[in-house]
Amino acid sequence: MDCVLNHCHPEILGDIVVVAIYGALVACMFTLAAISKSVSIRTSAIMVSLAWLLLIGCYFYLARPEYFMMVLFVDGLLAYRFWRMARVEIYPSVLCVIMLAEIAFTVTALSLSWHFYWIAFVMNRFFELTLLYIIGCAIFRIRVLRREEKTHKPASGWQARFVAGAGEASL
Repeated sequence: MDCVLNHCHPEILGDIVVVAIYGALVACMFTLAAISKSVSIRTSAIMVSLAWLLLIGCYFYLARPEYFMMVLFVDGLLAYRFWRMARVEIYPSVLCVIMLAEIAFTVTALSLSWHFYWIAFVMNRFFELTLLYIIGCAIFRIRVLRREEKTHKPASGWQARFVAGAGEASL
């Protein structure tokens, strides 16, 4: 039986491969958030990245009941922070809803005593949804800003509100 910290089972290599794949996605999200020159997109990418690193450490170190309590705590903190950010602009409101849905699912699944595999499977889909949303918003902002540079014509309508609401960072 192979072990990483306190996490021991025969298929530990599978866990390490999954962590590596998510690590690549987190790095992609972080890079695109930095390129987007948006303070709020970069802030959300930093928060999600740090939460992911913390929860990976907890996954390999803590027992399952303590791990799920830590997931609920971290998701609660993220939901609160995204809710605070959503009071100023619309972008983080989707992230807040995703975190609240994940909290509701986790509490429900734990109260119904679902198998760990299914809880982890659905929680990974929530994490992927979070990553894809941040990546998609970063790509959208990069495209709108590049189009503005090429045409020398500012964005208008909802695109302008999205780009302006995301806040530009100074380089």
